[in-house]
Amino acid sequence: MGLDNENPTVYSVSKDAYGQSARSRLWRMSQNSELSETEAETQTESEAIDAGEVFDLIRNINDPEHPVECVTLTLEQLHVAQLRHITVDHENSRISVVFTPTIPHCSMATLIGLCIRVQLLRCLPARFKVDINVEEGTHQSEKSVNKQLNESNTDSKERVAAAMENSHLVEVVNQESTGLRQRCPSLKSEVTTETHTQTPDSDRSNASSPTSDISNTDSGVITSKSKYIQRRSHSNHRHASKKGKFTERSSQLDFGTLERDKNPMRGFFVLFWVSMGWYTISTAWETFVRVGVPFDMSLAFQMTERGAELATSDSLMILSCFMVIPLVKLVQYRIVPVSAAPVMNWIWLGLWFSTVVSWALFNNWGWTQSGAFTIHCIAMLMKQASYLMSNLESIWKTQELPHLQADIDLLRAEQEGDSSRHQEQLELLLSEQAQFKLDLKGKVTGLEFPRNLTFFNFVNYMAFPTLVYEIEYPRTKSFRPMYFLEKVLGTFGIFFLLVSIVSHNINPVLEMSGEIDFITSIMRLLVPFMICFILLFHIIFDCVCNAFAELTYFADREFYEDWWNSTSFDEYARKWNKPVHEFLLRHVYLESISSYKLSRQNATLLTFFVSSVFHELVMALTGKRLRPWLFLLQMFQIPLIYAARIPWVRKRKTLGNAFFWFGMFVGPPLLGAMYAREHYLHP
Repeated sequence: MGLDNENPTVYSVSKDAYGQSARSRLWRMSQNSELSETEAETQTESEAIDAGEVFDLIRNINDPEHPVECVTLTLEQLHVAQLRHITVDHENSRISVVFTPTIPHCSMATLIGLCIRVQLLRCLPARFKVDINVEEGTHQSEKSVNKQLNESNTDSKERVAAAMENSHLVEVVNQESTGLRQRCPSLKSEVTTETHTQTPDSDRSNASSPTSDISNTDSGVITSKSKYIQRRSHSNHRHASKKGKFTERSSQLDFGTLERDKNPMRGFFVLFWVSMGWYTISTAWETFVRVGVPFDMSLAFQMTERGAELATSDSLMILSCFMVIPLVKLVQYRIVPVSAAPVMNWIWLGLWFSTVVSWALFNNWGWTQSGAFTIHCIAMLMKQASYLMSNLESIWKTQELPHLQADIDLLRAEQEGDSSRHQEQLELLLSEQAQFKLDLKGKVTGLEFPRNLTFFNFVNYMAFPTLVYEIEYPRTKSFRPMYFLEKVLGTFGIFFLLVSIVSHNINPVLEMSGEIDFITSIMRLLVPFMICFILLFHIIFDCVCNAFAELTYFADREFYEDWWNSTSFDEYARKWNKPVHEFLLRHVYLESISSYKLSRQNATLLTFFVSSVFHELVMALTGKRLRPWLFLLQMFQIPLIYAARIPWVRKRKTLGNAFFWFGMFVGPPLLGAMYAREHYLHP
């Protein structure tokens, strides 16, 4: 019988953006089937899977109609599987894959769906449910195929297991997966290891799935791998997976993005700024009627006084950060051993931070100057810490590669005459070696470590709007003068608007703290504080960050996500300030787990504690007194986060979002009233 489609259209394939490290990471995550609900939630946050990683698992599956011995064509080459047809819903632990048959009467559609499902069941964590569907309107029996693949996830697992008892079908599915294993050698042993995700959850601990026949598994493989890793001298240095990946992206609220994506809400975006314009005009008229001039600039002058002194201090602070370059060089040239480098780094960071903070206290600047300087100081501390920690790990990997090669050579020598001996351990070491080499290369031009340890590279890093260090970042091809001008003018315009709101709606209420009761103060401050919060967010993350990104050709503009749709405060923390979140994730949360062996729950508590301390430090240096109101309110978010994970609450997204906005409306004015009363009642 001939092929259904003898001459299919073959498309060019994209570069493997995630590679063997992503596949190995997903496979390792799939083994954590015994996590508690809380641990699973935390793992979701720390090792979030994106659509690209899911696509990477299925892109190289061979099309069943074009087997290996005939013409090897993958699902990606035929556009049967496409990245844009994959969605990942972490809130509901659900992944949707839509595939497109090459012709409407394709007889292989069900088998293609089965191959995709088997591959994802093998590699994805057990918490995920997978929906696989034919793209609407592309197959004459799409409803029948979809029904076979998706009646229910539990039934689907049992149906896959039952189908795999058919020896011919087993051979076919294995054959289609051959393309994936040939293109990804590191998965050869991983996907042939007995996976617990192929049986119903209740039987996972002791049942042997029929699908284990697919790969003739060896139940001791995982154990032998783990023991072998434990015997390696560098086992305690294995690095946790990083979450974020820098890629070319635009900011969601950038008006060019709204127009390009034809966002149906862009009219409300315009309405907001028109409303702010009318507010400015009405305020100017009231001020003119009252004092004879349209704008009261006294606050603006107060906020900019001693500006030259502040600019000089800030410049010296930035220049002092360049000390981290010789610190890294000392470790690179083995003047300071890698084992002692973390102590040296933390001593420097502690001395630097305490000196800068002391300088801010000594100068006794005003609220605005002190707050701005402290925030910039914390940002520079994070940049230095990331540069030191990232390059220290790269140096360690560089020094470890020869030892890895020696272990590989030893295992290969012991394999002579018996190629199966130590094969699993050898493949693990080869995978680790490949991952180390990948980590030591830039993701854009392939710049290799340590060629990145230059003065110019550090200057670029300091100018980029990011707080985590990479050897290379994606760059734009051109500079847009009008776009840059738009962001600069937007910065000054919003600053003027903030001054107007603070002068007319916030300061008068705060100055009356001794005359009006506490509740009345909060009620009067609710709306002005919320508007100021939105404007501050926009001026920092959409104007300033995008202006620096355009100036430095920095291509990843995703400085925030849709935090306004958050249904819990942990979701808000992940989305509203991506640069800080990425730093805390990489260098506090994951580092505390991998280096200090903290549990996920304790690592989460530590991350919140560190974030709360820095937030309170800003308030302490700004107001020149220590009052832990912000620290306490931020730590109070932890029980609220756990409350938001109650199933009844999680299912009610609108309720969660309303509660989030209630907290956002009440929190800032509550803090403002508490700190201001301290200032005005006890000057």
